[in-house]
Amino acid sequence: MNDEKKPEEIDVPAVPEPPKPPKPPAPKPPEPKEPEPAKALESQDWIPQSDDSKDDSPPKSPVAAALLSLVPFGLGHLYLGQYSRALAFFVGFWAPILLLELPLLGIFFFFFAIFDAFRQAQLINLAAGEGRDLPAGPFQGGLAAGVFLVVLGGVLLCRQWIDFYLVREFLQTWYPAILVLIGIYFIYGAVKENRKPEEDDEIESY
Repeated sequence: MNDEKKPEEIDVPAVPEPPKPPKPPAPKPPEPKEPEPAKALESQDWIPQSDDSKDDSPPKSPVAAALLSLVPFGLGHLYLGQYSRALAFFVGFWAPILLLELPLLGIFFFFFAIFDAFRQAQLINLAAGEGRDLPAGPFQGGLAAGVFLVVLGGVLLCRQWIDFYLVREFLQTWYPAILVLIGIYFIYGAVKENRKPEEDDEIESY
């Protein structure tokens, strides 16, 4: 009885443990939100500048600019830093007198320079107070002054080569038409500038 064989023990392989799920990544701290940009101003006529771009120069005196313009050398606009306008008014006042052609046109430039210097000083102070750029006018660049000087030089050359009396009669006859054309040009430019903000608003609405 004791000689009975015991059943052989079978080695059962160990069952591997299932892999543990990976740990979820630690949540990132919330990033600080950037401040929302300020809403656009209702009026799109101008864009305010940063504080660094503001002009710290003292305000211009409209009365001083007008008084300086009483001297017909463009001093009022030199005081405002508008050298192209000063040159244009200087030439516009003295050229007709030197040519003895259109003295009334010189008087017109004289009084218009006084009014324009007063108005430009007000605009410069307004723009500086609101931190915006003063829109460039037609006489603030060198284009208008250059064209005026070219025309004046051409008239002086024609005086040497062509009968002076014919030139005088032509100018006296047609200079009102030239003033009308210049007035139309300024009106067209003003209307175009007023329509531009409306067109920009329509584009932004789309």
